[in-house]
Amino acid sequence: MTFPVALAACLAAFLCHALLHGRRYRLPTPPPGLRPVAYLLRMAAPLGALAGAVASHGVTGALLWFAAASLAGLGAGLLLATRQY
Repeated sequence: MTFPVALAACLAAFLCHALLHGRRYRLPTPPPGLRPVAYLLRMAAPLGALAGAVASHGVTGALLWFAAASLAGLGAGLLLATRQY
């Protein structure tokens, strides 16, 4: 269960990053009230997933987190690429 949670958290962080840099990714500008939430989620989601993975599985959890972050980055890139074209 650690891997899907870490994957979802990292995917959310990457998508929040894209939302905050909307011009670069050709996304609409987020409303002013959503920006602080996106900043917080961009920072807290992967750190929380890392802490949970390390607490439950130790070094293996850290490796799972790195794998989840890599796959989430690829997934976010694919989502953004298919949205633009």
